[in-house]
Amino acid sequence: MDVPSLTNLLFCSVILLGFLDDNCVGQKLEISAFEYNRKFGSTLDIGQCSLKIEQISPNVAVTRSCNLPNKQGPVRSVSKVLNDTRNFEVRQYNDIFVFMGLCDAKTVTSLGILHKGDCFAVEIASNLTFNRKTYIRAYVEYYRRSVDIQEDGAAVSPVMAQYYDGAYYLRDRSYGMLEIIVVEMKFRHSSSVGILKKSNFQSQSLSSHLKFAEREVGQPYNTKIIRISTAENQIEMTQFKKKDFTQAYRNVKRYEQDLYRIREEMYSRKPHLNYGMLPFLPKPRASALSTGGDMLTWETATGIEIMINRGITIYKTLKRTCNRAKITICSLLRYVKRELRSIKTMIHSKRSKWSYLPADEQVTTNKLYSSRMRRMQKEIARIRRSLKQWRIQQRKAKTALKLARRQRQQKAKNQSVRKTKKTMKNNRVQIS
Repeated sequence: MDVPSLTNLLFCSVILLGFLDDNCVGQKLEISAFEYNRKFGSTLDIGQCSLKIEQISPNVAVTRSCNLPNKQGPVRSVSKVLNDTRNFEVRQYNDIFVFMGLCDAKTVTSLGILHKGDCFAVEIASNLTFNRKTYIRAYVEYYRRSVDIQEDGAAVSPVMAQYYDGAYYLRDRSYGMLEIIVVEMKFRHSSSVGILKKSNFQSQSLSSHLKFAEREVGQPYNTKIIRISTAENQIEMTQFKKKDFTQAYRNVKRYEQDLYRIREEMYSRKPHLNYGMLPFLPKPRASALSTGGDMLTWETATGIEIMINRGITIYKTLKRTCNRAKITICSLLRYVKRELRSIKTMIHSKRSKWSYLPADEQVTTNKLYSSRMRRMQKEIARIRRSLKQWRIQQRKAKTALKLARRQRQQKAKNQSVRKTKKTMKNNRVQIS
């Protein structure tokens, strides 16, 4: 089974199990329990009304509580065991969506998730570097044990309908875990990454891949480790320099040992895995959220935001160097900063209401902001090249200073030796 098939595993919805009719499919919201808990700080019970995040003013978002009574109806528990483990190379940001799952556009729009940060997959992808000198691997273990589904019960009273309008309740909840370990290794030369990419080394253990990399191409100058455990609601991100590579290896070994313990606990625990929500008041398709566009346009818009996040990180690094360099091209940084922030504000705003946008506006949005972002990438590349040349000149100047200092020291030493020899010769003449 290839890596992309993980998308179906991670969000294998109840639709595939045949529990929802056609009228509900288009209105269902799906989100991982881990993501919901991060945004709202709570879990959901079957039939319970979902919380929402609303932006009441620029940069001010509030979580709206829902005090509606739980949806009533019989709950059926179905055993649907699904277990899959992967250890693979991560080549681009889209791979993060494959094994972690990207927030559904309808869910984002309906629950207001982007008013408080972003989808967790976006945050992770924004913290990784995809270039010729970086090698990234991920260990992913997905386990689903069972699913609880609430069947249709009593309908909402017409008198109370106005209070339920726009509210969603938890219709189905799956139990299990998604455990992820991501390792990013940065090397001085792209040839090192090329060797690792072409190797046929096979192992389910991620720590074994670290040892293999150390043996084949040497230790990376920087190692980043990201650990996500939905079963324990845990996020950990650490970085290690070359001298601390052994500690990085030990951390990965410790995480792998934790996985064995968590697997055993699955027999006695029922951690929430995925949530499926339906509106209390089903609406006709025509008045539901726009079905314009597709998952590809949503991923494209998300990819633009990831590029912006990476651009902002690079900008901060360049700014630190420019503060020392003070070369003419550094004046462009103000423009880059202003443009990146502008693009981020606009694309984030568009994404927060993505499902309400017509399909043609989604496409136009992606074209516009991807074009602006490409221009910014070119400007950033220009500044980086200039700063690289400046650093080379600085190293040459530093080397020249060291060489001149050595020459002066050697000259002084030679003069001292000649003076000493002359003094010794004069002393011999006086003695004789």
